[in-house]
Amino acid sequence: MNHECVARRGRDGVSKDVQKKNEDGWPIPQLDVGPYPDHLADLCPPVSGLPRSLDCLFSYQYIHVRDNTGQLVITSFVINSLTGALALWFIVQRTKQCLDFSATAHLIHLFVCWSYNGYFPVSMSWWVLNTVCLAIMCVCGEFLCMRTELKSIPLNMGPKADL
Repeated sequence: MNHECVARRGRDGVSKDVQKKNEDGWPIPQLDVGPYPDHLADLCPPVSGLPRSLDCLFSYQYIHVRDNTGQLVITSFVINSLTGALALWFIVQRTKQCLDFSATAHLIHLFVCWSYNGYFPVSMSWWVLNTVCLAIMCVCGEFLCMRTELKSIPLNMGPKADL
């Protein structure tokens, strides 16, 4: 199954048909669509010699450590989870919501993989990689959001009374 990676993108790099807005008016892209084609489909062809394809993204056969292609796909998934953590920091901005958004993005990825391949993922390497990437995205996003939330709380109080 060889599908060409085509994404309709706006000036800001976010797919035009999946934009929503939060209370402040900032666009909220779906986290499962945004970074994938940039990290995976663009990185696979130059190093591995494969044609530009969504197979690197959704096919279970590419997740292995036997050759450069599998290692590159694994590295791309980890880079994507770090990019997702940055997206959580910029978009969600709440520590308590990072797990929800991370799990939702990976659950949507599970359903897209299931639909793309036509069967439920049974590969242990796929489950381990996605669980590790979910943890990386959630923990790094929580760390960044927590630093931002704690920055606004003043901890050093001056003297209460000058006597």
